[in-house]
Amino acid sequence: MPSYNGFALWLAGEPGAAKALSWNEVSSGNPFLRQYDLPAPVHVFGRETETIVFTATGPMAVLDGIAAPDLARQLDVPATVSTPDKFLGEKVVAESTEEAGGVSLATRITLNVSTVESHPGKTLAGCSYALDVK
Repeated sequence: MPSYNGFALWLAGEPGAAKALSWNEVSSGNPFLRQYDLPAPVHVFGRETETIVFTATGPMAVLDGIAAPDLARQLDVPATVSTPDKFLGEKVVAESTEEAGGVSLATRITLNVSTVESHPGKTLAGCSYALDVK
């Protein structure tokens, strides 16, 4: 999780970071997603894509050719919302709590599969990294 957070902060905060990776930031049509076209396809969950998005909590591949419920079934990701208009599935991959100096740090990493209105006909799949400080 610290490695991902460091990368995400660098990508979001460093001017020219995406260009250094040869990524092209494009409009996602969604204020909650930062979208990038990649210079070459990546292979994700047995599929190929040249488009990724970053949510507030993690990266997701933008996939064609598979419905979200089908991919969720393949990845053993249970649905939390499954309607004709919206799919959201989440599977906890790791969860832990640490105490340090009177502060509780709860870490939660999940595998997510979803649809979003801004990307009709696409399935988003990736990870979510959450750190709750109490």
